[in-house]
Amino acid sequence: MIFSKKVEHFIVISELGSFKAAAERIHVTPPALSKSISDLENSLGYRLFNRSNSGINLTKEGDFFYQQLLPVRENLENITKLVTKNTKFFRELKISTDTYSDSFYKIIFSNSIKKGIDLFCMQHSYAEFKNKLLSEEIDFFISSSPKYIDSLERIACIALMNNSCTLISAQKVIDRYENVMDLIVHEDLVAHTSMLSHPILEKTIQHRRMENTRARVYVFPDFSHVVEYLAAGKGYSFSCSSFMNFEISRHIPLATRPLFLNQPTEVSHIYYLKRKEEELNYFIQLIKESHNVS
Repeated sequence: MIFSKKVEHFIVISELGSFKAAAERIHVTPPALSKSISDLENSLGYRLFNRSNSGINLTKEGDFFYQQLLPVRENLENITKLVTKNTKFFRELKISTDTYSDSFYKIIFSNSIKKGIDLFCMQHSYAEFKNKLLSEEIDFFISSSPKYIDSLERIACIALMNNSCTLISAQKVIDRYENVMDLIVHEDLVAHTSMLSHPILEKTIQHRRMENTRARVYVFPDFSHVVEYLAAGKGYSFSCSSFMNFEISRHIPLATRPLFLNQPTEVSHIYYLKRKEEELNYFIQLIKESHNVS
């Protein structure tokens, strides 16, 4: 919304009918929000809200001010959409995921998608992504969980195929074994938390148990710690090939080894608001191209 912050604050309070709810929505403290409205009232020369123990409501002047702002806001939003459509201009893009899949890495490391924008990446659970999208806190959400179908048809999604996982380790660790299955059994397994629900990890642990290995399993919440452990010449891990191609191979002298464990075809779904489809269309097309989706 292209308004002064004070006017934006006024609109949010008017629509939510609560200073507390508005403060939570726009991430400011209630005292700061009250001061913002007080400053706006002083500038206008009249009160905008009636305050009482039962809540707040617009004054006659406040209601008139709000009604005058509505067409202005609509015009500004239409202009913003037009500029976005015609110039591919976008200031920032917020992408969230519940697991760091191949699809996620393909998107965040795509130079075409990152060009000219601030790309913000974050992690949210599958249970909370719907509310994050509906409140427009994020633009896209990527998940390998079963497809979510919105009965109200507010949320759209695209199916994306993920590449299979690759074993990664220091070259000297790989050189010790002719058979990759021996490596999997006898070396320490180092996993990122995002891999805990991946079928390949379950299959690997089952195979290690059958062989009664004494090798250990380590789990790190930060992928950089996984890389540091491997770079020290210890253990192995798994990663999608896109992450290897884009990032690790550029900075860390690690090697890859193909896996012969049966890996099910993994599908991710990327979700976005249907009403923002036109606004996000440029990025939707780039995402499809990065996954060879027509």
